[in-house]
Amino acid sequence: MSLTSKIMIRNLNDRILTQSIVIETLMQVIVESGIISESELETRLQQNVESVSDTLETLQKESSEKIKLEDLQGLYFGPVGEA
Repeated sequence: MSLTSKIMIRNLNDRILTQSIVIETLMQVIVESGIISESELETRLQQNVESVSDTLETLQKESSEKIKLEDLQGLYFGPVGEA
């Protein structure tokens, strides 16, 4: 692995760690201030995870169907010599 790749991976890891810390801190503040209970927060998080998973599955299906249709567009299924 090149030095550039290692640096990019390290920077990405640092960003992910920073985001995780910020999100965790915000969730603690929201729960501790009584805006939402911990169980309500967990429920909402689970709903959002399921929603994003459903969206990703739909996009994946549409993408694979589109690829199949694009593969067929260049083919001719008529009589030989008339293409």
